Amino acid sequence: MMPEQPVPSHPPLPVELLTSRALRTGVWGSVTLFLAGLIGTWFFPSATVSPWLLSAGVILLISTPFLRVLFAIVGFSRERDRTFVIVSLMVFLMLLGELAYVLMFL
Repeated sequence: MMPEQPVPSHPPLPVELLTSRALRTGVWGSVTLFLAGLIGTWFFPSATVSPWLLSAGVILLISTPFLRVLFAIVGFSRERDRTFVIVSLMVFLMLLGELAYVLMFL
């Protein structure tokens, strides 16, 4: 007879679920900001908040891959998968390096 395993208070979420939620949240958030900015531009052309909303939508859409990789790091560390944590950290550092390179030449 096998001993009973302790049941965790909250089971860890699979990495795929975490990353898909990050992508969905980023895309829907950016769509919401884009729509709010467009509606504000159409109905209130002199308002200063509309361009800010449009810019925030672009920034959120660009940052979505960063969030996805961060959630992958969190998910893999919860699963105690060191290999994929290291690989995900390397991907995140590469993303940061590319961002820094682009920002230097703007």
